[in-house]
Amino acid sequence: MKNLISLLIFFLLAQGIIYSFQTNEDGLTILKSKKGFLFVFNDSLESFKIEIEGNKLIDIEPEELIFSIDNQIFQFTIVPISAFFSPYSNVDTLMQHFNFEMKYLVKELGINIPDFKPNKIMLPNGKYALFWEFEPILSKKDTSNETVIRHIFASIKTNRFVVLISSPLTKSNNFKTAKGKIQNALLTFDFIPFCYNLDELRKSLTRKKD
Repeated sequence: MKNLISLLIFFLLAQGIIYSFQTNEDGLTILKSKKGFLFVFNDSLESFKIEIEGNKLIDIEPEELIFSIDNQIFQFTIVPISAFFSPYSNVDTLMQHFNFEMKYLVKELGINIPDFKPNKIMLPNGKYALFWEFEPILSKKDTSNETVIRHIFASIKTNRFVVLISSPLTKSNNFKTAKGKIQNALLTFDFIPFCYNLDELRKSLTRKKD
């Protein structure tokens, strides 16, 4: 498991530009929902929430926003748009972020990744998200069931941040199921320019269960 986490962290934490949320009611709160788990990121300037389907959640590295849901690892990376956005570019925000991440992987970490474009996922509110994947180059010695054989990513934006959801998959993960969980989660994404009322959210989730 440590090897699995390390492969994920090298991509997401190396740049040191991730926005920090504390794991308390003023930061990250995880609420049990009917379908799975509602992740609520509260901040006085802008907050967002997203629901991931599943039955069992394990905090792997909560300070780094790494969790396991039904044996699939998820990490949230919150990147300030100001860290990469160029107002002089004709490329939209999510594609600028994608290019920024890919450039770092190839140039700074020396990872060989084939040239590709992410898929655009249209959302019901008229917005869109990006989804992409790639398979790391493995040696013949990489036979462990914990070896990451595919990385999948999705990005979506608020007014201030790009929220990157990433999931490293091993042989024990079903790709179709893993991809479906992320794409279904994107449909639940919402953000507001203030904090969510957690008591009201808890009550609404309770009412849905009744």
